Amino acid sequence: MEMVVTLPSTKPVVGCDMIPYVRFTPPLPRPLYKLSYTWDRKIKKFCSVHPSELATVECNVCAKLGQSYNCCSVKCYKEAWPTHKHSHPNPSTSPESDYRDSVLEYDDSRQWEWVGSSEFYKPSEKDVNCILRVTCVAQDPAEGTPLAPVYIKETDPVIPFPPLCGRCMIESGSYQKSHLNFETQSSDGFTFSVLSYNILADFYARLGKHNYCPDWACTWEYRKKNLLREIINYSADIICLQEVQSDHFDIFLESELKKEGYSARYKKKKSELYTSNGSVSEGCAIFYRCELFKEITKYELEFDQIENEEKVLENLEPEERPIRLKRLQKDNVALIVILGAIKPGSTGDGFHDPHMLLLKGRITHIPAEKENPVGIWACLKLEHSLDLVSAYASFFKLDGIEEKHLKRMNRQNHEPLFTNYTEEFRGTLDYILHTADSLKVEGLLELVDSGSVASGEGGYLPSPKWSSDHIALMAKFRVKPPSPSELALSLPQKI
Repeated sequence: MEMVVTLPSTKPVVGCDMIPYVRFTPPLPRPLYKLSYTWDRKIKKFCSVHPSELATVECNVCAKLGQSYNCCSVKCYKEAWPTHKHSHPNPSTSPESDYRDSVLEYDDSRQWEWVGSSEFYKPSEKDVNCILRVTCVAQDPAEGTPLAPVYIKETDPVIPFPPLCGRCMIESGSYQKSHLNFETQSSDGFTFSVLSYNILADFYARLGKHNYCPDWACTWEYRKKNLLREIINYSADIICLQEVQSDHFDIFLESELKKEGYSARYKKKKSELYTSNGSVSEGCAIFYRCELFKEITKYELEFDQIENEEKVLENLEPEERPIRLKRLQKDNVALIVILGAIKPGSTGDGFHDPHMLLLKGRITHIPAEKENPVGIWACLKLEHSLDLVSAYASFFKLDGIEEKHLKRMNRQNHEPLFTNYTEEFRGTLDYILHTADSLKVEGLLELVDSGSVASGEGGYLPSPKWSSDHIALMAKFRVKPPSPSELALSLPQKI
């Protein structure tokens, strides 16, 4: 029987779990074997002459005396020998004394130290630049006899977790804010911020379409920490996420964002894929700050279950209806949460303004049929029958926006040049839409420069800096006072 052990990546990252995946040939069900692990770290020694260089040889005489003298190469040791030999007892005074009598290459068996015996290992700062080794033993759980040869696997040197790549808010009247935090309540109105982010479900990331991204940066263990850090740093009052894998919502995102003061709602698609965590799907999630909002109601929509499809399509040209119907029948979902703002100093009872509407969304299909081998799509006008405007388009039409920000938008429609940037496609798929008569845009999250993406590792998204193939969008809104007629509006029973 053969046992093969694979790791999420050959390059460990500080803070990211290294979880081995074990496979037997022929296949063996779990109750018939027991696995034990040993994790070791290669001891890191530096050159005594060049302290920034890792050592490869040591002085045998010093080692026998319980001392340490290391060099980065035999050449380095040879050059240091005329001086170093005088640190030995009774050093030879002969100029012919040979450095080769004392130089010793490291014994590999003495370079490893035990660091753990659990099923996984999380590298720490102490492991940076060190090589890790996992030893896996498979035994018969009843007899304790080995079922396969011991499997030993070494990694590349551990790397530090990359620093956060920040983005600042562009605010009206102050286009160079260097931080993201702003007051939600003010004396002249209620303000709040909304983040929209397609975070790239893990089973899509592992389809092989993002081979330009280093494998360590494409693992979920790395991406989840980098995405969470980015999302928390934006400090939005409402967070709307797409492509949220169901198991990752259940065991990670909901609990982690709850620690930050958010409540959550989730709607997943019906179609599922089988993974190591069982059958999973993906969907959309909405998180909101409990101290600011109270949920009034929510609506869930499955587009392939829409009633009266003919009525939905009746306003379209006859030749357009078949393709639009085909899109409706795909397994797409929508989640709408109606929130009421909690008044400062109140007992927690919420109120809501029924006139206000805000939507975030992602286009899953570009309506273009022509060949486009370059993957850059022409400017498309966003058309809809709702009384909505785009937050980014309306804001970038204002005077006084700095040129560096204007260069990152499409001059024709004032939308971002891209929100999705992969080897196959570069264009805008994500929007934040709002009712202009009830909400005023007071700030936007600055856009990502395409040059910084193209010049980064991999040249596309995702990358070590940005852990999704989409970029996050965020807007800060101020609520305008409602008219008496708007206050009389009521919520629908269903959508």
